[in-house]
Amino acid sequence: MKQRFELELFADYHQFYLQDESADGDLGDSWSQEAVDRLLAIAPGTIGVGTVRDMNVPAVLEIRDAEPEDDM
Repeated sequence: MKQRFELELFADYHQFYLQDESADGDLGDSWSQEAVDRLLAIAPGTIGVGTVRDMNVPAVLEIRDAEPEDDM
């Protein structure tokens, strides 16, 4: 089973976060040069997604019960 959400989010400072409601994740130390290059930073309970625009951006969020079969 998977849930799919098509969203439009404001990417302030060229990023947006996905965070568990109870998480106190801090991505301050997670934005390494590698994370900036791949536009993805992670910390416990938090994911930071980098964008190339500082404005509203389209995003698709899929929540799955298992890993996807395709590893892009």
